[in-house]
This record gives sequence, C-alpha cells and structure tokens, in this order.
Amino acid sequence: MGGGACCVIDVLFLSFGLAADAFAVAIAAGVAARSAPQPVLRLAVAFGVAQGVMPLLGYGLSVIAGDWFTRFDHWIAFGLLGFLGVKMVRAGLDGSQEEAAFETRSIAGLMVAALATSLDAAAAGLTLPALAAPIWLSCLSIAGITALLSGAGAAFGARLGLSFGTKAEIAGGLVLILIGCRILFTHLTG
Repeated sequence: MGGGACCVIDVLFLSFGLAADAFAVAIAAGVAARSAPQPVLRLAVAFGVAQGVMPLLGYGLSVIAGDWFTRFDHWIAFGLLGFLGVKMVRAGLDGSQEEAAFETRSIAGLMVAALATSLDAAAAGLTLPALAAPIWLSCLSIAGITALLSGAGAAFGARLGLSFGTKAEIAGGLVLILIGCRILFTHLTG
C-alpha cells in the first residue's frame, strides 16, 4: 500500500486536505471577530487538538473490525475520501460556510466549531490503515498542520476576506479525492 516515503506524503496530503476545512472556517472566524492574538491561539489549539484526536475514533473502528476491514479498506477509503472531497468542493462552490464559524469568541462556540470541522477527520481515521501509516504520525501531522493553518487563517482572516476560504475548501476537497483515487489505484494494481 505504498512505501515509507509514499506513506509520509499521503499523511501530509491527508493532513493538508483535512486542515483546509478548518482553515476556511478559521478565516471566516477571523473576519467576523477581527481576532487578537489570544483568540487566534485559542482557536488554533482547539482546532488542532480536535482534528488530531478525531482520527483516533475512526481508526479505532477500523482496528475493532479486524481482518474483515482490511479486505475492503481500500474501497472504504476511496468512498469516504471521495464523499468528503466532493462535499468540500460543493460547499466551496456554493460559497456556504458553517454557521459555527462566526461564534468562536465564546468557549462553547469554539468547541462547536472545532467539533464541526473535525467530523471529517473522524471519518478519515477509518482510512488510515489503507495508508499504512503509523497512527501517531498521522494524528500529530493532522493536529499540527491544522493548528498552524487555523491560526494563520484566523490571523489573516480580517484582511483576506471570505472569498479565499471557499477556494481553500475546494482545494482541500480535491486533495481528498486524489488521495482516495491513489489508494484504490495502488490496491488494484498491486
């Protein structure tokens, strides 16, 4: 299912693909809140932790399912990543934003936004066995890249506006679709 270098590249692409949604929401939150450094850091940490922990839930499901799962993991990965990617591209093209993005100034609102942006990461956690990547590397990469991009998105959100957020969501969706296709292609071609 890919060598060591391919595995690391897949994890990085998955990390950036999943972080794109949080980045788009962080930009919207930055625009709405005109964030100062403290809220930016709080948002980055919350989004990063949520994105890093949620794949463990999905990964746990894949471990519990055992050998049965490995017979179908490539198809599941292809389907899930394709579905998530198409969903992100459609949301980006529609220009829709999650309402929770604009309520990140309160702790409760921040947690809702972090959860909303990390649900895709839980579903993507199901695909980690197909990537043949160490779970700790995957979760740390997803968390770190999400935290960095979310912090940057919130910090620059006031200046960049909402239009860049939808472009990032489209790009993230396309990356997820490409990873799903690569997983399926690699499995089918041996």
